[in-house]
Amino acid sequence: MGRRADLPGSAARHRHRRRARHRGGAVRVVRRGRRLPRSRAVRGSGAVTRRLALVVSVAGDVPAALALARAARRQGVEVAAFFMADAVGALPAVRAELAALADDHDCELVACATSAHERGLREADVGVLLGSQDDHAAIVHRANRVVAFT
Repeated sequence: MGRRADLPGSAARHRHRRRARHRGGAVRVVRRGRRLPRSRAVRGSGAVTRRLALVVSVAGDVPAALALARAARRQGVEVAAFFMADAVGALPAVRAELAALADDHDCELVACATSAHERGLREADVGVLLGSQDDHAAIVHRANRVVAFT
């Protein structure tokens, strides 16, 4: 048996066996020897924390995003928001609302430092922590749901 052109080395000689062996059928979820009913979710040991991430990049959507954050906090949902692009320029006008969300409602609020610096704004002007796209990625990664105002 010769080498296949698309696979290097020994993988080429045994690829046909692996393909045949790993062909799968339907996946069955089993618990203690019996099948789990598909009509309900698998229950874990504790309650799942609901987390909402808001990504806001349009200045006109900042009030709607803040209203959604307040409503979610009233329902017991953890909220984190990342503001970037034109939305950062709208933050100085709503500093009081941002402070209330951060202090009273315990929301994590981060604004893009690059967007703020492009607009000549400092952290004191914006009223929230200045961060990077790493913060954006972390907020989105931790969330169960993401709402993007773009």
